[in-house]
Amino acid sequence: MMGYIAAEFIIHKSLRKKSTFIGLGMASFMCLILGILILLKNSNNETTIIWLQAIGLMINRFVLCGFWSIFYVYVAELYPTQIRSLGYGWTSVMGMIGSTISPFVTTISADIGVNSWFPPAIIGFISCIFVVKLPETLKQSLKDVIEEQAKFKNS
Repeated sequence: MMGYIAAEFIIHKSLRKKSTFIGLGMASFMCLILGILILLKNSNNETTIIWLQAIGLMINRFVLCGFWSIFYVYVAELYPTQIRSLGYGWTSVMGMIGSTISPFVTTISADIGVNSWFPPAIIGFISCIFVVKLPETLKQSLKDVIEEQAKFKNS
């Protein structure tokens, strides 16, 4: 909730691509840190690690909520009006697929002896690489038609 509120204050000024890259990178980094904390847990520091995990989870939730609200605006600005709803739909479907397979990733991670925080961290870092290729959309006019169609209509 607090992440959504914070995003409301910065969304009008923040660069979409940069915010998406930073938010995704921070969330991935927090997953990596949470995975490392689990590896460091022993009987001497168990209480401290549990507190650090709780704080890390709260920070990660804050970052994800803020990032996701900015990302949805970014998705709307990336697609032309003709297919904008498809962009939203694609984003929603990918989120549903991620939600559906996450329990399986946790189970498979446990079966092969990998900390369950590492796969989301790796997927997030790989996604950051793809965000670099996306265009910046802040203060750009929204396209109405797909560029190929516009070329065809003008000729």
